[in-house]
Amino acid sequence: MGIVAAVFILFPEPFFELFSSDKEVLSIGIGYLTIVAFSYPFRGILMTVSSGFQGAGNTFLAMIMTTGYWIMIIVLAFFFRESYGIIGVWYALLVSAVVGAILTIIVYKTNYWIPKEFK
Repeated sequence: MGIVAAVFILFPEPFFELFSSDKEVLSIGIGYLTIVAFSYPFRGILMTVSSGFQGAGNTFLAMIMTTGYWIMIIVLAFFFRESYGIIGVWYALLVSAVVGAILTIIVYKTNYWIPKEFK
């Protein structure tokens, strides 16, 4: 995810030029990709660790982590949009991914997710 993020951050134009040559569309798309690409490594952590919870049999915890992530996006997007417009929604995606990854790592470190028979 880090490599994909780096490519999108460094070279966003070619990806949007595949879909449109309109300067306004390119400007909006490049802005979006430049901000949201920073969230990709954090989303990768969140989804990978959450999937690990599922694989360990703790599907409820995985559901809580993933659902919490999406609720956080919606709430932050609502509030950030009021102050920053569409760019606020993009930052909501970034902030939610960072916070979600941090919370997921904290839960992972507590060993709460490990089934009792393996503790």
